[in-house]
Amino acid sequence: MDLKVYTYHLGRRLQLKEVRALFEEKPIKSDSTFLLYQLSENSFVYVKNFGCLTFVNVPTEIKDSITDELSNGNDDWIGYDSFTILVRENEALAVDFDTATIPELSVDLIHIIALNLAQSAALTHYQVITDELLEKSRELSTHLEVTGEVKMTRRKLSKFIGQTMSLRNRIADNLYIFEAPPLAWKEARLTELDTLLSNELDFENRYRAMQASLSVVRENHEFYKDVLQHKHSSLLEWIIIILILFEVVQIFID
Repeated sequence: MDLKVYTYHLGRRLQLKEVRALFEEKPIKSDSTFLLYQLSENSFVYVKNFGCLTFVNVPTEIKDSITDELSNGNDDWIGYDSFTILVRENEALAVDFDTATIPELSVDLIHIIALNLAQSAALTHYQVITDELLEKSRELSTHLEVTGEVKMTRRKLSKFIGQTMSLRNRIADNLYIFEAPPLAWKEARLTELDTLLSNELDFENRYRAMQASLSVVRENHEFYKDVLQHKHSSLLEWIIIILILFEVVQIFID
């Protein structure tokens, strides 16, 4: 049996109370950070509060209905590459590129897969934002190299710094990719599956690359801030000099 999996990121946090109202069924598993629904014997919806939904073997019309309701027409869902769960009774656990092989269809195995895919989707979302900040920083650096000036006001720079700080805070709040979820410690096979997925989705390298990019942006921020501060100080010095000269001229005139 093959189960198609699709994961989406809304770009904002989800209120789980809001999500519960969309389902007639009660979640088969839940806590303050997630909901896991079983729509039929082989169909599941996993909701993570940092903005991700993972659909396992869910009909397209139901999937579209849920995403439309949550977006309210104002948010763009970011879709990611599909994944496939292969249920093979006589085969061992395995993860290969965009597939995961499991010996049986169990709620805990589905939970581990859905959680890892949600983390990967969130990580991809933050990588996209980080790349945009890095590209903006590159543009400023190129302009500085060519003209010797920072093409930004102090107010805009403050907003730019605020964007980066906000992103770092959201990453810290939402991503726990170096920690195995408590569920993974229930059984050895859950731990094994979690490890296989983490390695295949390359969490550690992607996370470190993103942090390195944010560090570069942060270092550039400090440099731009120093340049603008020096420029502001120089302007104030010239204003003071001009005022002093004006006073001297006034004295001579008097």
